[in-house]
Amino acid sequence: MAAPATAAFDPAVAPGLGQPLNAKDLDIARFVYNELPYFEAQPHLHSKHPEHIKALNDIIRHHSMGHVVRVHSAHRHAIIPDGTVRLDTGMGVHGFTWNRATEIKVLDVNKIHATFFKITENGLVPIEFAAGPSPIAGADIPAEFVAHFATYIMDNGLDSLIALEIGNFAKLPTTMAEMEIQWNTEEPFTLNVPASVINVDVMELIPTSWNVKANNQESVPSGSDSNPRPGTYYAAAIRPVNTHKVFFSGRGPLVPENVTKTLVEMGLLINV
Repeated sequence: MAAPATAAFDPAVAPGLGQPLNAKDLDIARFVYNELPYFEAQPHLHSKHPEHIKALNDIIRHHSMGHVVRVHSAHRHAIIPDGTVRLDTGMGVHGFTWNRATEIKVLDVNKIHATFFKITENGLVPIEFAAGPSPIAGADIPAEFVAHFATYIMDNGLDSLIALEIGNFAKLPTTMAEMEIQWNTEEPFTLNVPASVINVDVMELIPTSWNVKANNQESVPSGSDSNPRPGTYYAAAIRPVNTHKVFFSGRGPLVPENVTKTLVEMGLLINV
């Protein structure tokens, strides 16, 4: 694949970074998200591509961008329907959040922000979103950094393996874990919880992003350069059956209190 033009990676022209989001951006996000490999089909980056994680973390460190960006596994969960995007919102219990397919027509693009970007030869494409204003609004993300990061991705054929995560990572309160859940016949969703409440006797924690300590962010626990500390995990159900996704049937309505209560009763979450 030919190296993309550096100008394509100017964050000033990227939807969700330098440009406001619109409905067309969200529809493109759905298409691009659905084209990503399913998580179970995605190689585990920490074991299969540690050299690329290190190289990209070095780029982040070189530009002192660890407080606002992270390397993240580029993957999807369930295919989301037409007219929807993945939107992360608070559950109102224990600080957990859930990421669900949400209808574009009900969203106010001024009240959501992009969280993940796929690198393409035409620029950065937002693929997932969260409720509320961007936690990095007004932050300076230099074009030189984005071009350096994105060019490495494209030159090494990593565009379907690694995405760029955007957020406020200056003082991470905790390391999070993502669980994929199928609740009755409802649309499947992912649940984001502190990794410390995952029962590792029945679930495997697979790293999906890594912290990088910026020069002026000494409070961020980032591990060593050769063994970076994960920022997020995917929590895969492995016992009693290795299903990765957690399936529930006949557990009542899909409401936050019911979800957390069931996960505790099933022994998947502890110390909640």
